[in-house]
Amino acid sequence: MASNTTQLTMSALIEETLDELYRTSERPRQAVLAEALDISETGVDVAAFTADKLGATDIMEVDRELMLVTAVVSTTATVSRAYGGSTAATHANGAVGSVNPDYPRIQVDRAVRRCFNQLNASLPKIVSEVYPAASAYGQSAMVPLDKATMKVLDVRVSFDTTTLEKVTKLNGQWRFEDWLPNEISNTGKALVIPSGYRDKELIVTTQEAYSWTPTTGGEAATIDIPVGGDDLAPLYAAATLATGREMSRREFDQIEEFNQWESGRRNADVRLLQFYWGRFYQRLDEVKSTQNAPRHRPYVRMSSGRR
Repeated sequence: MASNTTQLTMSALIEETLDELYRTSERPRQAVLAEALDISETGVDVAAFTADKLGATDIMEVDRELMLVTAVVSTTATVSRAYGGSTAATHANGAVGSVNPDYPRIQVDRAVRRCFNQLNASLPKIVSEVYPAASAYGQSAMVPLDKATMKVLDVRVSFDTTTLEKVTKLNGQWRFEDWLPNEISNTGKALVIPSGYRDKELIVTTQEAYSWTPTTGGEAATIDIPVGGDDLAPLYAAATLATGREMSRREFDQIEEFNQWESGRRNADVRLLQFYWGRFYQRLDEVKSTQNAPRHRPYVRMSSGRR
């Protein structure tokens, strides 16, 4: 598979987003665990030098879990676990927690993921891959495609399976099928080609959906993004969280038309909107300009002799 992408972890994207939102001196107060925690313990020992930073009704974030502090006696905090929709987890002795964070990690996580949902429509993820001949799948002229495929951009046939030197474009001689039953394609998607090419290897260029590769490590989940677009998700997430709203390109282009009454009614700081969303859309345009996507050719009905 060939793709002009780089791989990032959720953890790295969250940290970059927090760097966008906070200056170093503005980071939340910290509390350090003085013991390891299981998923149910509610009496939490903290290091003595951080105990005085905690009080009743404070929120303590450790890793991705939020805990509501209900009491503090000496260096032991009584907490309510899995607060605010977070999930109780084990934590190591010495883990550093944030006190009353403005932007909890689970909230940043959601904002980062929303960015990639938006990118599926505005920034194509283009992948070129060599597929075995249709006959290898037991099909007459149908090649199953990856589940993440959104559209097929280009199809070429290789007449030399060892060097791939002899390649011919199948202009208008293929069609992309989705919503297929599992009996035909276990991914629900397939490429239909003329039966005369069923024994030939294919080079298929597709636009795929941005999707996370899950891991057991939570924030260790990875995603592939276009080279040069490493900061798109942090910029988007920071803009969403700092301004309290998502802003489409159309809204951003019209932001100069906001009058003072409208700004006040929406409780929106126009300069803040311009700063954060301006940075995101400028960066998006720069990354899009580097993407050289093949022109998508719509299906042209094949002659009866080539089916």
